[in-house]
Amino acid sequence: MVQPYPKQFPPGLYEAAIAASRFGYGARAGELQGIASDPKGWLLVQLEDSAVPADYFQGLPKTSEITAKLVTAQAAGDTALQALRRSRSAESQGEAQIHASYAMATGAPFRERLVRFWCNHFSLSALNPRIFPLTYAFERDVIRPNLRGSFVNLLTEVVRHPAMLLNFENANSIGDYSYAGLKGAAALDDRLAQAILKLYTLGPKRQPTPKDIFSLAKMLTGWSVTGPEEENPGSFIFRPKWHEPNSKYFLEHNFPHAGVLEAEAALDKLGRKEEVATYLATKMAQYFITDTPPSELISSMLRGFTDGANSIMGMAKGMVMSKTAWSPVQNKIKTPEDLVLSTARALGLGGEAGGMTLRAQRVLGQPPKHAPSPEGWSVQSGAWIAPQQMMDRLSWTGAIARRGAMVMPDAPVADTALDILGPLLSPVTYRRIAVAADRGEGLAILFASPEFQRR
Repeated sequence: MVQPYPKQFPPGLYEAAIAASRFGYGARAGELQGIASDPKGWLLVQLEDSAVPADYFQGLPKTSEITAKLVTAQAAGDTALQALRRSRSAESQGEAQIHASYAMATGAPFRERLVRFWCNHFSLSALNPRIFPLTYAFERDVIRPNLRGSFVNLLTEVVRHPAMLLNFENANSIGDYSYAGLKGAAALDDRLAQAILKLYTLGPKRQPTPKDIFSLAKMLTGWSVTGPEEENPGSFIFRPKWHEPNSKYFLEHNFPHAGVLEAEAALDKLGRKEEVATYLATKMAQYFITDTPPSELISSMLRGFTDGANSIMGMAKGMVMSKTAWSPVQNKIKTPEDLVLSTARALGLGGEAGGMTLRAQRVLGQPPKHAPSPEGWSVQSGAWIAPQQMMDRLSWTGAIARRGAMVMPDAPVADTALDILGPLLSPVTYRRIAVAADRGEGLAILFASPEFQRR
């Protein structure tokens, strides 16, 4: 029998519901009560653990293995590349399912969403034939291991990764006055420099000068990937004979000729600029909290970032500790990824449903690792609420509700809704669920409700 809507909720349950929904992928049945004892602590402890799970990703190929096959196939021609694409397609689907399964099963969903945020920030899309096999390896080998360090360190490791060098053609960038350039091989490419400045650090609102782009591009000459005939094919290599000599003027600072150290020093200087930190904090706040983050929230995140010496997790901690991050107003529309994973967790589905979540994300317009541009998926709610998108959501939630009615425990759906949403569930939605014709209809009302569709 359905119980009346509670007149009051236990202390801490409101913040527990916000912690699970806004910072994670939503609560599983029975989870809110455990979070309620210390919602902030539940989030902060997730920042202390490694983002590299010891069990899920064992045996998956590393960057070096995949890149070696990729550069070998590229050197051999279109036939070999097409054969690699076919073989890696099935393997990549398996990797995608493992990553989705981990996101559903993890006990640290906040940390997992931070992984997804930074993967999207440094977006590499499998739509690009130059790097299609490397997207999940990039996440495993670069993003996850470096989240507990500084942003400068993460940025440097990102730029050094073969997927990034191949994606923006920097692997073949040669300075005009380098040894190779003077021999007639000059082919300076500034696409990676532009991405670093416009997408990864300064952001689109602060346009870098053409001189800064050109200088950074020259510093990055020689940052390349070993070919099939070289030692350790598919690995990062610095080619001194390709590197543009002489000093470079970048960000109002003169960098003397220093080979590979030039770009490393430039990334260090760039990653410590105040406007870069502000851009990163704003984008992270938009991803988790609201499209228009208040100044107090950004200030708290910047304090955490600088107090931790350019700390990525310090910025996330500053977000958690800000009072404005805990507003009861659910400002953000869930992306398809968030919606699918939170629905799976609400239904109690485990890692075995990884394939289902991948199919659902494709149906709803956000297939993993397939962002349509280097900017990644939009963090703005407005990008996900076009009329057709909303119709697709309602159609999918209705279908998954019918399936869920067969796998969920026999408890009334209204009670289950309270169990996973707590005080976020409104009395009106609770009543509509309670009087639904059957369990499938009740779940459909729950999953289509504003309280569930928003964070």
